[in-house]
Amino acid sequence: MEVYENVFTGNSDQDGGAAITLSSWEALHGSVFEDNTFFGNMSDAPTGAAVAVSRGQSPVFRSNFLDNPTAFEVKLTETLEPDTLDFTGNWWGTDDPDSIAALIWDCNDDPGVQGCVDFSDWCGDPSCAGQVTSVPEAGEPEPTTWSRLKSIYR
Repeated sequence: MEVYENVFTGNSDQDGGAAITLSSWEALHGSVFEDNTFFGNMSDAPTGAAVAVSRGQSPVFRSNFLDNPTAFEVKLTETLEPDTLDFTGNWWGTDDPDSIAALIWDCNDDPGVQGCVDFSDWCGDPSCAGQVTSVPEAGEPEPTTWSRLKSIYR
């Protein structure tokens, strides 16, 4: 599955998610999320994340705009294959590697988490590597159903 040029904004969750939660989806093997915008997603739970990944095959996230105020940008839980996720070449809202590492919950934060996030070659500003330089205004949401989404990405 390929997910390109989408805007994930204004999502919130009280249970620890925010924009995307990926869990035990074999269909995600080899999936690529590229040139997407994750902005303004929030979590009321201290464990929330804009992108949460647990169990199963690990997707690749490259050249994305990640800037979310009250959530980890990425949170890993449990066992992942491979054990290092590719989050290279993204804009993280900062160009400071220590600040970026603080936005990620992975094997460096919890020895019980088998996966680590590779965020090397991060973007130094939002315009690098084809990044968006501004976040569009959110329009009226388009209602959908889980069945419709499954049929689109089959």
